[in-house]
Amino acid sequence: MSEQKLKEEILNDAQKKAERIIKKAQSDAEKIIERAKKEAEEFRNLTISKATERAEKERIRIFSSLPLEKQRSVRQAQENVMNKAIQQALQKLNNSNGFDYKQSLKELTIQGALAVDEETVVCRIRTKDTPIFTETFVKEIIDTLRTKYQKSILVKISSDDKLQDNGVIIESLDGRKIYNNTYELRLKRKTDQIRLKIADTMKFI
Repeated sequence: MSEQKLKEEILNDAQKKAERIIKKAQSDAEKIIERAKKEAEEFRNLTISKATERAEKERIRIFSSLPLEKQRSVRQAQENVMNKAIQQALQKLNNSNGFDYKQSLKELTIQGALAVDEETVVCRIRTKDTPIFTETFVKEIIDTLRTKYQKSILVKISSDDKLQDNGVIIESLDGRKIYNNTYELRLKRKTDQIRLKIADTMKFI
């Protein structure tokens, strides 16, 4: 082997070793940085958690120190705001504002059919919603039940002049199983959850 070739091999070998050392150093540096970021984030979350806990204790202390009459006034104000928010939500639903009402009816019908879970169900709807429940629309519902949920359920539509609330009511043929999926009843089911969320947002007890 010539002297020149030997020098080239030694140089190449040294270069490869240097590249490996550099890559390892970069990898180690990235791990250190990532670990430092993680530790900093954990410290930040812990600090925020402690600050939130202190603020919550202070809020409860201040509220508890209020006279009973003042506490009742605060709770009443909270209740008024929550009732107003719930009424506004119901009005928005009934006016079909901000969402696809037709798609909503489809999902409500599917949900009700799955809840009743009979081979044939009756879907009671408002008379004014009858134009939405075309043969094609109902077929889409049945197809979705079959393909997405593996349920073979026949859905029959029945318009009800007495039904005023938006949404649907699903029943078994014998009427023994009823699933009220109107907006108003759905909202009532969720009233407690809504109240808790509003109360948490308002930071009242």
